[in-house]
Amino acid sequence: MTKGGAAAAITAAVGLTVITAVFYTARLAGSPPYLMHDELQFSLQARSIAENGTDLAGRRLPVFFSEPEFPAGRDPVAIYFTAAFLKFLPFSQAGVKLPTVLIGILNVVLMFVAGWLLSGRPWCGVIAAALLAMTPIHLIRSRLVLSPFYSIPFILLWLIALAVYLRSGSRRALIATAVILGLSIYSYLACVVMAPIYFAMTAWLATRREGIKAVAPMAIAAAVVLTPLAVWTATHPERYSQLIEAYRLYGSRGDASAAVLAPGTPAGLQTWVALVWQFFSPDFLFISGDSSLINSTRTAGLFPIAFAILIPAGIWSAIRSRETWARVVLAGFVTAPLASLVSGAVEMNRIMFVIPFGALLATAGVTMWLDGGRLGRIAATTAVAAIAVQFAVFHGHYLERYPAQAALWFGGNVRDAVTEVSKGEGPIYLSAHIPFGHRYWSFYAPNEQRLRLVQTFTDLPESTTPGARAACPAASGCDALRADARWRQVAAIREPSGDESFLIFERQ
Repeated sequence: MTKGGAAAAITAAVGLTVITAVFYTARLAGSPPYLMHDELQFSLQARSIAENGTDLAGRRLPVFFSEPEFPAGRDPVAIYFTAAFLKFLPFSQAGVKLPTVLIGILNVVLMFVAGWLLSGRPWCGVIAAALLAMTPIHLIRSRLVLSPFYSIPFILLWLIALAVYLRSGSRRALIATAVILGLSIYSYLACVVMAPIYFAMTAWLATRREGIKAVAPMAIAAAVVLTPLAVWTATHPERYSQLIEAYRLYGSRGDASAAVLAPGTPAGLQTWVALVWQFFSPDFLFISGDSSLINSTRTAGLFPIAFAILIPAGIWSAIRSRETWARVVLAGFVTAPLASLVSGAVEMNRIMFVIPFGALLATAGVTMWLDGGRLGRIAATTAVAAIAVQFAVFHGHYLERYPAQAALWFGGNVRDAVTEVSKGEGPIYLSAHIPFGHRYWSFYAPNEQRLRLVQTFTDLPESTTPGARAACPAASGCDALRADARWRQVAAIREPSGDESFLIFERQ
């Protein structure tokens, strides 16, 4: 590749990054229509750090963000990263989403570098970056304020450092792989399972190249960056049991269920095979995606449908290749569901790891066809064009129809319910039928109102004064208020579909 060719590829990558930013930031406040309750809590923790340097419980700069609903603690990278931007961004639905969107855009840039360095061909980097940018699940998760997505840049950085090591033998690059994998543990809990796998891959390659002596500096580097985790675990010994309970692993499922999950038993093996099939199911990966509308529009799979051909082609190319990096990418794709297998369920949060490896294998498939003569070039061009068309259709659906379809999956329009109920001068009541109502109040209530005491009621507030306001779901929890002449309905909150979802009552 000439210097001119590399410069053209870099120019194309810059243009691709700009286009990605336009698509990924479009109507950020409107799709998804609301923040789900976990997004609210990540955002509230980030605001607390940005404003006071403490978490919601008053702990200064904690390693993990423990809270009553999840005592084991939330992953810190997403919270601290979001907090850094909240120093100058508004605390709004779009404002808290933007940092995660920037991670999605960064992933595209890192994929360009990784694809170039792994293959040695800058245009392979452009193809890989474009395929990642047009991957439906990558766009969807880039617009959710949740920590699993933050594991992807660490995987890409690891691949970049590993590519440098494989091509140059740089000891600094080898140590960098260990540092990056150690830091990934702070991005998302499932990295506790996956990072050691990637570390073992790297150590094996280093041992083949330099002998066992290469592993020692890697282990030391990883130990250094994991010191805060070790200290936190030593001072919070209950965290392990809290994690087991939170994810219902092993004995917390009950002895029978634990036996089912054990791969050494017939039942356990059958369960694992079923989970592997569920993960690698063509319908799941390429056609309709996750059953939850939080993670899918149900109009596209995790990957574009053309990946159903490109990934197998890339797997075949990797098997035939003599390049070490090809086998690493293939191993990364195959091992992607391991975190889900350990937990006993194919859950979207725990399979984020498949995204970069799937895009790289698809790139290998495109490259193989491009190198295969005229018919191959036609096939590769057709596949990439089909991906672009599908992404355009998917993106339009995501912005136009998806908000109405997914609204209830995100808790419904509690945002407008909070805004409306806060207009009263008297006490504020939220129905107990609004899950995590206090989180919604803390996020969406106007600044001058958010510190007001909000009370939760199941039937009717025990004591009220004229001017008090109450919010309740239209489908449940409002019957007593409707039947009480002292309360008058003053507003109805609607979803993007036009359906009533919450009612606002005022005490006369």
